[in-house]
Amino acid sequence: MTVEQVGALFSREWESDPRPTYQQLHDTGPVHRVTLPSGSRAWLVTRHEDASAALANPSLIKDPLRFGKRSRGILSTLPDRLRTVLFRNILEMDPPEHTRVRKLVARPFSAARISRRLADVETRAVAMVDALPEREPVDIVRAFCSPYPLRIVCDLLGVPDSEEGRLRVQRWARVLNAGHAADAGAYVECAGEAMAYLEELVALKRREPGDDLASAMVASQEEEDGLSPEEIIGTLFMLILAGHESTAHLLSMSLLELARDPELRRDLAEHPELLPNAAEELLRYTSPVKLAPWRYAAHDLALAGTDIRAGEGVMVGVAAANMDPSVFPGPGRLDIRRAEAVRHLSFGRGIHFCLGAQLAKMEAAAAFRAVLNRFPDFTLAIAADSIEWQRGAMIRGPLALPLVFKRR
Repeated sequence: MTVEQVGALFSREWESDPRPTYQQLHDTGPVHRVTLPSGSRAWLVTRHEDASAALANPSLIKDPLRFGKRSRGILSTLPDRLRTVLFRNILEMDPPEHTRVRKLVARPFSAARISRRLADVETRAVAMVDALPEREPVDIVRAFCSPYPLRIVCDLLGVPDSEEGRLRVQRWARVLNAGHAADAGAYVECAGEAMAYLEELVALKRREPGDDLASAMVASQEEEDGLSPEEIIGTLFMLILAGHESTAHLLSMSLLELARDPELRRDLAEHPELLPNAAEELLRYTSPVKLAPWRYAAHDLALAGTDIRAGEGVMVGVAAANMDPSVFPGPGRLDIRRAEAVRHLSFGRGIHFCLGAQLAKMEAAAAFRAVLNRFPDFTLAIAADSIEWQRGAMIRGPLALPLVFKRR
């Protein structure tokens, strides 16, 4: 089944509300042939069981430096050095390289270390929510949803925090995560700026190390299997961009749902014990990551009964899998008590499972708690159908979300 037969994939309609397209995909087959706006072709996996298996399949490899040059997509516009350096990170690596680098980077993301950050995360959420204006429209994306997780990840990594720096990183994330929808010139410019900034950061940490992940990564170069300079820059690039934007979109889309549903707000406010499961369900329902990064068939293989040839691209429809009715009954219903919510694939599966999953869920629960404690009533300041959504295949979220908050 080709994607053209099931409707509006990659269209503006899909970006604003992808769920009808996911339903069509589920109804018509497990694997679909996709033509991207760049002209590149790939296979799209959409059902939960097959998507979960594909994410963990060692025969579907990630290396974009090996296969990406075949693509006519936006990646091919990058100069060789930018492409080589920025994609030297665990998200785009295969074993044994991935195993070595992830082991070094994963240390600050251990469950014990993340749990110790809970008080700091909650304090930051409360302070930022308390600073929101009352009874006037505020773009919650710019005022809270984006800077809140960005400040946390910058603190974890040891990236200097400033308004100018946050705006710069937000621009990089918006352009570079737009993928096929990005302007090629802006894409190359942002990639170049990001690499230059990170080279300066690495040099700073070499001169003035601190108690942060960037310093630990630089110090690892003294170890036998330590990170190379390219691996440090590529991993920092991945962590800064991926470490805040998907969480920002989770928060903004969740607050949109809460703004539209007073009963849901009251339920969560009266039953804060539901916040952890609500965060899981909102991860499933909003699915800020629509498609997992490309994978390539290492050899000829069969996927859900479909023959895939060596070197062909495979895209895993994470958001579509999160709407699979065989796993999530009534998938179009937001149910914060849903027992199977934890089965969502928003953080991936297998060796590439998101390092920051626990931190993202902690941030989300703290944010919802802070907002509901301070503002039991908030509404959309514009019509829902006038919201502008970020363009791009991978990430979904509003560019801006004006809300009006009312205090107790």
